[in-house]
Amino acid sequence: LFSAIPQFSTFIYTNRDMIILYLHLMFLGVATCYLFGLWIQNNRLDIRKPITKAGIILLLFGILSTELFIGLRSLPQYLTYESFLIVNHSLLVASGVLLVGVLLIFSGYYYQLSLRLKQYP
Repeated sequence: LFSAIPQFSTFIYTNRDMIILYLHLMFLGVATCYLFGLWIQNNRLDIRKPITKAGIILLLFGILSTELFIGLRSLPQYLTYESFLIVNHSLLVASGVLLVGVLLIFSGYYYQLSLRLKQYP
């Protein structure tokens, strides 16, 4: 959207982190949330379970925080060296939160799957 403005287009196309931010938003933010929404709609994922609900909350928080930190990392002229390191460490922590959220969602899914398999001997 902003790439139509000439001042923004040179900044966006010459900044690697902005391209990573866009791809990250499209693949992780849109595609992953769509797949999890599809699983919830088809009753493959039960969001009433506390472990699944916590996993979805952590996943969304992880997506939003990684997007924020990647966006901050793309502005090096406004960051000092120390704050740049803090952003990188914060990105690592946010990625860990993202991983924990996905693991909680899948553990809730496999728990639900094991309960379904026990019903049919």
